[in-house]
Amino acid sequence: MATESMMTEPNVEAEDLDASVPVSVIVPMRNAEATLAETLDSLLAQTVQDFELIVSDNGSRDRSVEIAESYRSRFSDMKIIDASMTPGPGFARKAGVEAARGAILIFIDSDDVVNKVYVEAMAAALRRRTFVHAAQDMTLLNPVWVALDNPGRGARTEMVGDWKFAGAATLGIRREAYDKAGGFCNEPEITDDIDLCFRMRHAGHDLQVVPEAIVHVRQKFELRSAFNQSRYYGRCHAHTNRLWRPMGLPVESEWTLVRRALNIFTVRRLIALRTLAGRYWSVRELGLVLARSWGNIKDVVTRRKFRPAVGLVRPSRDPVLEPFRRLRTANDNEQG
Repeated sequence: MATESMMTEPNVEAEDLDASVPVSVIVPMRNAEATLAETLDSLLAQTVQDFELIVSDNGSRDRSVEIAESYRSRFSDMKIIDASMTPGPGFARKAGVEAARGAILIFIDSDDVVNKVYVEAMAAALRRRTFVHAAQDMTLLNPVWVALDNPGRGARTEMVGDWKFAGAATLGIRREAYDKAGGFCNEPEITDDIDLCFRMRHAGHDLQVVPEAIVHVRQKFELRSAFNQSRYYGRCHAHTNRLWRPMGLPVESEWTLVRRALNIFTVRRLIALRTLAGRYWSVRELGLVLARSWGNIKDVVTRRKFRPAVGLVRPSRDPVLEPFRRLRTANDNEQG
């Protein structure tokens, strides 16, 4: 197919970086007062502390900023930035990158916890590679019945066909490659982390796992919250899939979605509704399938057409990000 030939195979060679290159850890947050302290404590416990920490606040209305401020003196290099002008985690991450000095960028979410060697292992991998992700665990921060449904991917890389992707909270990337790929997308209907992974693939960079680095992921386990989150993911996935389908991404057919929907109502699944784990799986799967299916229906009814994803403009040099770039320049001048 012509569309497949448009894709660049992951084969870009990465030159080794010197051990002295600066490392930045970026934590986007919004209303994270219940979990932020645990995240920051896990960063304080790292085997290395020679990294810059950027906490990027996306308009928190609780005590998140106050909690972050209480940790400022405990890190050797910590900055808290106001990234509230555009809602969405994609923008918070983009703003954090622009304010950061590091040639190596590592991302962690404000409701997750990382193991003690996380920064050391991710930074070491990024001195040899361009684009990496950490292993995932769901058992530490979630009820047992949530982990039964989804114990985490471990050191496995998620794939659709041979297209690799990983969650933003597990990603690490070299700044140069990030800038060339266009950075995270903050369009509301695009899954910013999957989109970045696909853009990096198009640029020829292979996503590789760092099994020594582990992110303990916190799931939304209240059923209504889990359903709403899955619907959001479903809408974003449907849109992101359509953008990349012209480039050769294998996308679930309508019949596959129908089979997934019917599977929710099989006898085995209905019996499983007696358990918390069974109900949790069903509401998440139902939310995802409904949102993806509705996206398909809207596209057919409205005859909506999509340009290939690489034809969309997602510049990391967005003018809105200029204040954060000035902050980075000011920091560089101070270091000088």
